[in-house]
Amino acid sequence: MYLEVKYFIINFKRAQRIPENIDPKKHSRGTSIKGVVLRISPLLTLLAIFCLQAFFLHGPFKSDESIYAYAGYAIASGTIPYSGIQLAQPPSIYLILATLIHLVGPILLALYILKGFLLAFTGFLIYVNVSKLNPVGTGRLMPLIALLIYCCFTIIYYYVTLLEVLFTSILMTALTIYIHLLRNKSNHRLIGFFVMGLIFGFALMTKYISFFLILVVLIFNISLSFFKKKYKKAITECSAMIAGLILTIIFFILLISFVWGAFSQFYLQTMYWQTIRWSMSFSQRLDILCSFLSKSAIMLIFALVGAVFIFLKIRRLEYFLSPILWISGLIIIPFSLNFFADHYIYHLVPLLTISCVIGLQTAINLLHIHFKVVGRKQLLTISFLLLFVTCFMIQVGVSILVYEPPEIEINSTIGNYISQITTPEDKIWTSEGAIGFFAKRQIAIANSTDWPVACAYADIFSYNFTAFMGANMKDYKNGILTPQQFTQSWDTSVKVIVLIEGIDWVPYPDNLLLSGVGNYPSIVPYLEQNYLLNRTILSPNGMLLYKIWVRK
Repeated sequence: MYLEVKYFIINFKRAQRIPENIDPKKHSRGTSIKGVVLRISPLLTLLAIFCLQAFFLHGPFKSDESIYAYAGYAIASGTIPYSGIQLAQPPSIYLILATLIHLVGPILLALYILKGFLLAFTGFLIYVNVSKLNPVGTGRLMPLIALLIYCCFTIIYYYVTLLEVLFTSILMTALTIYIHLLRNKSNHRLIGFFVMGLIFGFALMTKYISFFLILVVLIFNISLSFFKKKYKKAITECSAMIAGLILTIIFFILLISFVWGAFSQFYLQTMYWQTIRWSMSFSQRLDILCSFLSKSAIMLIFALVGAVFIFLKIRRLEYFLSPILWISGLIIIPFSLNFFADHYIYHLVPLLTISCVIGLQTAINLLHIHFKVVGRKQLLTISFLLLFVTCFMIQVGVSILVYEPPEIEINSTIGNYISQITTPEDKIWTSEGAIGFFAKRQIAIANSTDWPVACAYADIFSYNFTAFMGANMKDYKNGILTPQQFTQSWDTSVKVIVLIEGIDWVPYPDNLLLSGVGNYPSIVPYLEQNYLLNRTILSPNGMLLYKIWVRK
């Protein structure tokens, strides 16, 4: 890993050097300001990415984001993953969050800082890769443009969860190593492929969706070696990569099976659950994909130009990797999963950025071919770049104008209030993870060995908001839990219950608990018998009513 970090730094510095075909003396005359700007701008852009995401642009801290954060808090407090709390994803994200919370406590700003750092790190990898793959040797300009494009898209996709950001940075780290191995002859190639396999294994233990990308990279590497008639090389390199991948997976399986003793729950919650959930319709998938494409339209157009240019003009096969990955990702991922959202393909944004910059450079080169006068070349280049940047800034401006600060205050207020009326040993129940996170209290899990659900959605009862989806739920047509399994856990330990009435964009199960689910009656009589309504709070948008019940 030290060697790979060293490689990143070397290439970052290499991108700052004067191109070999330029006379240093001519370069130094009258260009010192330009040189300083091109040297400082990447660092300022990375700093801007970090600061925007860490301190200003925040997605809503509810739904998936708050569930991940609360799970990290629960694990840091001693809860055993999967057997002690239901987790929908592989363990990497939860272990990272648990480690962070163990070190600094359940502080929301710490999560934002981690997200900002990971986004800036991904931007750094994009800069390094474009510097390495620059097909026409434009020095520092094109890597800087790639970094600026990526900065714009971190604003457009400000709402992406920490899980997606972590997943993207892991994948880009592995792909950066792979591009380095393709571009450089080294005596340590097998070690490089082994390390890449280790990182891909970590990505797989972060999100299973990385399986598609890993498979594409394996097929690409085998095809590349066979094209060069290096059959032994294909076998040894892919074997080294698979060995690293398997070693990482074995490590996590041993951790889950023998340290946590929760392999059966791990399988049910992270794998089997994805197969039994109802499947979205083709039109729903297409609408979500079109939404992603509309936000990425400008970048996608130039990425397609770059892809065509790579396939027709550039003969070095390593340039094929980026377009193959993002094109296959856009085709495979939206239509291969039961459930799909636009952030599922967020990890394609860095790959689109790299192809986009190559396409942008291609368009500029075509203009230079038709206008050979130097003055016109410079004027056209500047005009074209200004047009490109203007289109991007309009899209970014729209994103900023429609940006609404997330409703963090209400969950924070409720959490702080609960912390005042309970002791650290008391348990609470709420379907919103942010409340448990801010209250610094454990959320009681449902009385189930296989599905120890804490904060959850309506799909645990086979509902999508108020629409019954049980007919499409394999093996669990009436849901994975019953309301009784919640009230049974409340009987033993829960002092405070927070129920959320109303409907917004998060499908909370609370309305179903209050109205009754299937053959199970409403929990209202149980609440009135055992708890007192202590306080009601209306959300700022007026869509949700929070009722705080305290045990008698």
